[in-house]
Amino acid sequence: MRITRKQVVTAWMNRGLDDFVIQFVPLKQWVKHQPFYLEQGLEKICKAFLIGKDARKYRRLSFMKARAVTAKLAKSYAHHKLSELVLRVSRDVPKVSQVVSQFYGDYNGQKILEILEKGYIESRYPPSEPVYRDRENRFIVKRKHYFVDPTCSDALQKFTFAISRVILHEIEEKFHAKVQNQYSDLISDNDWKRFLNLLQNNN
Repeated sequence: MRITRKQVVTAWMNRGLDDFVIQFVPLKQWVKHQPFYLEQGLEKICKAFLIGKDARKYRRLSFMKARAVTAKLAKSYAHHKLSELVLRVSRDVPKVSQVVSQFYGDYNGQKILEILEKGYIESRYPPSEPVYRDRENRFIVKRKHYFVDPTCSDALQKFTFAISRVILHEIEEKFHAKVQNQYSDLISDNDWKRFLNLLQNNN
C-alpha cells in the first residue's frame, strides 16, 4: 500500500488543528500553556504545507517507508524555529508575509513569532528570565504601574489563526486537504462552531 500526498498533508494538518482546539476549548483556565499549543499548531500546519510540496520524495514509497521519510522531512524544516519555518512557507505563499507584517494589538506578527518561540519553552520549563521581563527583545508593554505578560495576550491567537488561515487555504487549493470536524466525541458542536468561526474569521 502506497501513501498519498493528501493523506500525509491531512495527518499533519489535523495534528496542528488538535493543538489549536486544545488551547481554544479545554485549556481556558490554563492560559500559561497557550503559547505551547499555538506554537505547536502553527508549526505542524507549516510542515503540512511543506511536506505536501515535497511529495516527490515519498509518493512512490510504501506506506511505512513514506512515514519514515516524511518524519525526517518534518524535522529538517527548521525544527522548533517558528520564524524560520514561517519564512520558508512565505516563499511559496506570499500572503504569509503580509500577515506577519501586520499588528495584532501591541505586537506585529514578527514579534509574536518570537514571543511564541520563547513562550513555547517557558510553558514547558521554569524560565531563567520570563518573557515579560525580556528587555533586550522589547516584549515588555507597560500599562500604568504594571507590565503586561505577552505570553497571555489574545494577540497570539489572533495572529496564529490569521496566518494559519492563509496556509490552510493554500493547502486546500494545492493538496485538496480540508478542515473537518474530528472532535464530535470531545467537544460540543457549539464549541466547534465557535472555533471554526475564529479560525476562518467568520463574524
